[in-house]
Amino acid sequence: MKMHRLIRLWNWLPAFRAVAQTEHLPTASARLNVSASALSRSIRLLEEDVGVPLFDRVGRRLALNAEGKLLLDAVRDAMRRVDDALARLERRTLAGSFGLSAPSAFFPVCVLPALKILAQSHPDLRPRLTTLSAPDVNAHLLEGTLDLALLDDPEPAEGVVIEPLTRIRYGVYCGVGHPLRDAPRVDRATLAEHAFVAPPAGADDHWPKHWPRRVTTEVHTLELGLSMCSGGGHLAVLPDLVAEHHPRAEDLARVDFDLGVDAALHAVYRRPLGDRLLGAVHEVLVVVEDVLAGLQGGELR
Repeated sequence: MKMHRLIRLWNWLPAFRAVAQTEHLPTASARLNVSASALSRSIRLLEEDVGVPLFDRVGRRLALNAEGKLLLDAVRDAMRRVDDALARLERRTLAGSFGLSAPSAFFPVCVLPALKILAQSHPDLRPRLTTLSAPDVNAHLLEGTLDLALLDDPEPAEGVVIEPLTRIRYGVYCGVGHPLRDAPRVDRATLAEHAFVAPPAGADDHWPKHWPRRVTTEVHTLELGLSMCSGGGHLAVLPDLVAEHHPRAEDLARVDFDLGVDAALHAVYRRPLGDRLLGAVHEVLVVVEDVLAGLQGGELR
């Protein structure tokens, strides 16, 4: 009977999901705290039952194939539906681990204030905070190891929703003691004479790509760039929202130069299984939007 088969298959699905997401038996074994041989046996039994290989095997390497991806998508959806149903049945407050990624300098500005508000009504929620690039965000969302990301440069991907939250204007900033701190209207040629701190090549800080500048220091996080800029030695392109509300805002000054660059801060999350967003992602996102609205004068722009 169909029910008996599903019950039998269900026992192998956690092992399959772990191996499919990692494509590496030792890593999956560590995640589930079971032996690699036991996982290998579960995968073999599952493939025998469904009648098709779910992985391509090249030497000792496992690579999820098209049939395996089809089953993995279904397993993820099924597990999410069970968890959503349990949450609604129990009418529980938010609890457990919640993965949230954002550019580093946004944490003190809008992420930590939002989490402080959430902690008042959901004290058992345990945020896991990180800073991931757009491609890494999509991979972690689809694996289920990340729940929500805030990004200004998201990359579209199947199964991922990108929702604009607010417009962000960018400017050139300097720190204490910098010669441009109180300078009148500055032109591009003058800016090009001064040292910039910027992300590595290939990453975007919203400086127009066809404009020359002198980058003397590369940093991998916005927070590091802001810190170097506030010290007075470097110019940096920063979001106005961050520069105006960061704990080190008093050390920063906007150079009198119109960069002319606007972008949007986006929320990025897995596509809901139903017709609307539910659960922890929805609750966290609502509070983040409220915090952003407060920072920008009561309305999202």
